Amino acid sequence: MNSKFKLLLFAAGKLDKIGGIQRSYQILLNFLIENGWDITLVGFWEGREYDRNKLSYSLSNKIKIKIINYGFETNDLKEVEKVKNIIREESPSISLIVNSSRVGLSFAQILNEMNESYVYSIRGSSEYCLKYLWPCRKSLEVVFQASNYSHVLMPSYADFFPKDIKEKIRVIPSQIEPAQVMANVADKNSDEDFVILYSGRFSFEKRIDLLISAFSMIKDSNPEWKLLLVGDGPEKESLINLVKDLSLSTHISFLSVNNTEAMYDIYPRVHLKVLPSEQEGCPMALREAMAHSIPVIAFEECSGANEIIEHNKNGLLVGGGDRVSNLAQAIEVLIHSPELRETMGGNALETSREYDPEIINKAWEKLILDGMQAESNYSKEMISSRAEAKHTLRKFSESEKYWNHYLFERDKTVFENHKDDYYLVFGSTFFDHVYYLENYVDVKRSGEDPLLHYISVGWKCGFNPSEEFSTEKYIKYYMDGDAKGLCPLTHYLEVGRFSGARAIFVSSGYYTKWPRRRRTWKQNKKDPYLTVFNKNLKK
Repeated sequence: MNSKFKLLLFAAGKLDKIGGIQRSYQILLNFLIENGWDITLVGFWEGREYDRNKLSYSLSNKIKIKIINYGFETNDLKEVEKVKNIIREESPSISLIVNSSRVGLSFAQILNEMNESYVYSIRGSSEYCLKYLWPCRKSLEVVFQASNYSHVLMPSYADFFPKDIKEKIRVIPSQIEPAQVMANVADKNSDEDFVILYSGRFSFEKRIDLLISAFSMIKDSNPEWKLLLVGDGPEKESLINLVKDLSLSTHISFLSVNNTEAMYDIYPRVHLKVLPSEQEGCPMALREAMAHSIPVIAFEECSGANEIIEHNKNGLLVGGGDRVSNLAQAIEVLIHSPELRETMGGNALETSREYDPEIINKAWEKLILDGMQAESNYSKEMISSRAEAKHTLRKFSESEKYWNHYLFERDKTVFENHKDDYYLVFGSTFFDHVYYLENYVDVKRSGEDPLLHYISVGWKCGFNPSEEFSTEKYIKYYMDGDAKGLCPLTHYLEVGRFSGARAIFVSSGYYTKWPRRRRTWKQNKKDPYLTVFNKNLKK
């Protein structure tokens, strides 16, 4: 292929951090370069200064790399203009957006505004992305509808979408490199004990705490077995403390690695891989272990993992109920049966061959090429829904709103009935739409305006507007008589804050999971609310 096709890829994840998405860029882009593509990669960077030598995974020097700031996430119009300039300079044949979060909508808005074609890819399960990363279902769907084609990692992720969107979704799993050295899962290592492995990011959804707790239940009866936790992330310190609290420091060790080659040196010494996540996309760490002939264990409700593992064939899927106890039992099943480990490991190896890079890279190239001539394959319904979605994106681009919590449905009658309360609460730090929609996912699925939902019906259901304001506790301590028929947050803002009432935290757990979401108040000393609030904080 001649260098006549130009691909502009908008990347998720930080390019100087190890991860499955970053690894997939390396494998795919180097393949496309070899096939004659002209490629520019636009991504984020963790360090202060970009240094190509510090990429998490090396890329061909023929691939151009452009770095943009995380400020883009918060509607920084200077950064938006920077992205537009990159698009003008590169003039791509087509763009590929790989982003599972709301940032993907901003990229889509810009490309749509500039009449550029794009393929859109999410790398988590559709339900997970909706719950944690998008304000509402409508905002996620509009990006898929406006794309030339879209991509998900697993068949069930496509089933999440309506028919007109599903028709132009391609399912392609991520690649894994074949292993050269297999693990001997039946026998003890010559210089070590038996090893159970977790590898991946240390973050809340991975539920490594469940694995540590399960291991604590079986370690005394299986003294030759050790648990190795490989990775890094925001939960690392709390996990280290948990290991200490359970007196497991001699049985559990932590290790950080910064490249796939280092992981491939570890796998041959492993006897069992456990992935205790609540949700996954198409977990690379799981399939890499399988490529080394290692049996695997995961929870049966874990997306991605439950479509890769065949229970009792290449691994075990653990049921619900007491998850710690059930996980401990599953681990012990394989601990006590080296023959079963060996059989399942062989089947795991066969499964891993379905993710061979050559097969998947060719599927990706076909998807991108099809994206360049997609409209010729559309039905009338697809053309109509795409035109509507592009119009929606264009409306918000014209108002310079390159972010996506403007895509909520608002019932006009309900809004008229609660208009005064809406304007009172709107903009208050005590209403956090991200918190509200994450905790009350049915509201997110419906696409309703979260603030209107809370002040009209949500508070009656006991829903909390933010981590900082407990609806139930406020009613209990500060509302009686006629006030009981009022929305607690509007009562607090109109009356309570001036008469000594306090906003009471729901719990302290939310900001453990999302520390960056903790907000700070910009205090104005002349504001009577803040004066009263600060006095009450000291009581």
